[in-house]
Amino acid sequence: MVAKTFVVPLDGSEFAERAIPVAGAIAGRLGGRLLIVSAPYKGTIGPREYLAEIVGRFPNLHIDKAETDEYLPT
Repeated sequence: MVAKTFVVPLDGSEFAERAIPVAGAIAGRLGGRLLIVSAPYKGTIGPREYLAEIVGRFPNLHIDKAETDEYLPT
């Protein structure tokens, strides 16, 4: 069984964002999709706006988004 959804958690850092093209290439080869997720972080924009910006940077990838406006417990 091959995974069809590849989850990429994002925290607003460039380091985390570097995983998107790699995961996108793997998903593309396997006929899968990306699911990018984010929660509030110490960035200047909220999770919804941040993920919309990310999707806009990768127009050739099939990306789904999931976000929350609630802080996650530490």
